[in-house]
Amino acid sequence: MAFLGGLIFVVCFSVSIFCDSSVIVSWPFLVKHTNKGTRIDVLIHNKKTRLFFNGPTSYVYGDKITAIGYFKTCQKPTNPGQFDFCKWQQYQGIDSIFFVNQHNVFQSSQQPKVMIFLARIPHLIFQRCRYLFNHHYAIIYTMIFGNREDYIDRRIKTTFTGIGLIHLLVVSGAQIGLITGMIVFLGRVFKLSFSLTLFFLILIQLFYLFIAGIDASILRSIIMTDCLLINRFERLKRYPYWWYLMFAAVVVCAILPASIWSPGFWYSFLITFGLLSLMPSLMNQLQGPPLILGYICASFIAVTIAIPIQLLQSSYFQP
Repeated sequence: MAFLGGLIFVVCFSVSIFCDSSVIVSWPFLVKHTNKGTRIDVLIHNKKTRLFFNGPTSYVYGDKITAIGYFKTCQKPTNPGQFDFCKWQQYQGIDSIFFVNQHNVFQSSQQPKVMIFLARIPHLIFQRCRYLFNHHYAIIYTMIFGNREDYIDRRIKTTFTGIGLIHLLVVSGAQIGLITGMIVFLGRVFKLSFSLTLFFLILIQLFYLFIAGIDASILRSIIMTDCLLINRFERLKRYPYWWYLMFAAVVVCAILPASIWSPGFWYSFLITFGLLSLMPSLMNQLQGPPLILGYICASFIAVTIAIPIQLLQSSYFQP
């Protein structure tokens, strides 16, 4: 029996070795860190491949590494409401998944130190949040900059989902609105010209986009906000709000064509369209404190529009 058990172990070990694949990749500029390990997107055999590491890594932009692991094909869900990994992979524009078991440096980075430093900025900001907010750093960072540094425990995400506040853990146009309002206010306080204020605004927006990542909702908000400011205060022209929304949709589809298949695209554009078209009519028909009525009407419109999208996405409704 001992001999048979040893033979089975040797056979299984040999099969695992020979089934593993070895790939050499260049460490990308943008990296996602999670509490389960690092995630990177690279091209392997002209296919966009996401590498899943089983722990944290210390590589820098431009390092060439050897990764040993295996490719995994997605499997269709077997039950209604089950997470569809194949659809998620398609929405992300990922062609294949590679799980890394072993990895090491093949060649050190030859990139300029400035580029290496810029690539580390998101993680450096996360480390600063960890230093300043000892216990809730992951939630605070995610609420401000999104989930590129994703260290929130799954139980916390489940709790936020259960109470209907999962949107707080996703970057959206709200962050861009706050940034825009703050920069415009400071521009007026320091009596800056509109051109100079707009220059600083776009610079900070691009920096935020670099930290949080390019997302359809963020890009929509930036395009609509900047076009509105330029037309109102520079060109002195007024266009209906739906015009800005349509223009943003065309630009987002041109820059991120794959995003049209993502739920986030439809959440962002349809809810914004609903707010722009239905809010004025509702507010005119109701009487009461404007701030309270505005909040109630906006929430009602957003939830009503989100229900069919949520049902199509997950086959169940989360209040």
